Amino acid sequence: MRSILVTGAGGFVGGHVVRVLRESIPEASIHPLSRSRSGATDGEVCFLALDHLDDLCELLARITPQAIVHCAGIASQDASLLERDNVMATRALLKAAERAAICTRMIHIGSAAEYAPLTAPESTSEESPETPVSTYGHSKLEATRLVVSRSSNLLDTAVLRLFNPVGIGMSEATLPGKLTRWFKETDERHISLGKLDDARDFIDIRDCAQAVVAALRYKGALNGAIFNIGTGHARPTRDLVAGIMARAPRFATFDETLGGSDRSKSVAWQQADITKAKRLLGWSPKFSFDEMLDTLMRS
Repeated sequence: MRSILVTGAGGFVGGHVVRVLRESIPEASIHPLSRSRSGATDGEVCFLALDHLDDLCELLARITPQAIVHCAGIASQDASLLERDNVMATRALLKAAERAAICTRMIHIGSAAEYAPLTAPESTSEESPETPVSTYGHSKLEATRLVVSRSSNLLDTAVLRLFNPVGIGMSEATLPGKLTRWFKETDERHISLGKLDDARDFIDIRDCAQAVVAALRYKGALNGAIFNIGTGHARPTRDLVAGIMARAPRFATFDETLGGSDRSKSVAWQQADITKAKRLLGWSPKFSFDEMLDTLMRS
């Protein structure tokens, strides 16, 4: 594989994917692509909005990638932004890849938010109902369906549905990102949070990036396959917070007096069934929950 384009390279997932691809496939030229300069530190990043179709077609014609890893997207409550960055951008990327008419593998980063809520101890498989409870989940599902439907002899696609990736560089809009920033930027000893009764399948972002590598290296045709990427074990969000607090640079306490997020209230439990990724891609998570938190808090 000589050339790989990575969209969303300035973001949390995309940034880690670029780094792991360079480590794992050193013979390939990695081409990071980002909408804006915010968060993008790689001097080789190409700054281009995916909805600039002619410019995107020109870029693909120039670098002729053997693979595209589509990490670009946004988590927001703004329906218009979700439509632009999750759906329209994906549609434009697919159209540009088809116009380029080069034999390309495309790995799309999906989300566990595309699934319906289940109850403990059920695991979410790729055959579980796709009835999201959030506008974000609906936008990601629409993008996934576009990618799956466009799989062909020239454009071999697959979707990796990430559950709850955790790692360095998370947005402060996420709970781990909020806590790590709070410890770095304040001297406070107590923080109020929302209810932490929900359980999630937390996975190290480095394992997610290795799943991308496994999908790129897969020898057969992926044919629009969907793979769940998680650990296969749900943990209470309270355990995540307690683990962060235990590794913090100062002693601090927390309470759960704030209102929780709508998703936490509507999705009380989520655990990935990762059998398919293990069986077909030969992938499985390597980093433990403790290793994930150790790395997060060393950053």
